[in-house]
Amino acid sequence: MAAMVACLVPGNVRAQSFRFPWSGYGHDAQHDAIASVPSQPLNRIVWQTPVDLNPQYNGSELLIHYGSPSITRSNTVIVPVKTGTTGGFEVKALVGATGATNWVQASDYILPSHGWTPSFSGVLTPKNRFYFPGGGGTVYYCDTPDTNASPVIGQIAFYGLTNYLANTNA
Repeated sequence: MAAMVACLVPGNVRAQSFRFPWSGYGHDAQHDAIASVPSQPLNRIVWQTPVDLNPQYNGSELLIHYGSPSITRSNTVIVPVKTGTTGGFEVKALVGATGATNWVQASDYILPSHGWTPSFSGVLTPKNRFYFPGGGGTVYYCDTPDTNASPVIGQIAFYGLTNYLANTNA
């Protein structure tokens, strides 16, 4: 099963501005998805990329909600990707105009006990910081998601990273 995500935003189109912020899934708490700026015509697929790198699931249906892509103001598309059959995730940053890969960052996030596969998603803030899940309840972040090189990735933990790193097994 190959799930694909399509990017329908040509490279010459300007992304959102601070005047019209898009606050995440479905725009707002009501998920109305009504934008104050018009979208581009949805009449062609510019490029596509897999969101699940597993080639097959032995004919069984995979019950999963895939994470949503995030798009920066500079038209970098950040896509969460499932890399393993029972776990394994990464985020991939792609050039919006062409689909070329800018960078890929693996996550050590481990799925919790589940009856169906939970989604793995990141979030892009209005200040262009991208957050995504890490192992042990930590959160990774990237302040330069538009780079075309390996970005600097930070990690935070609820009780402080020093405390987390002192005993990651706990």
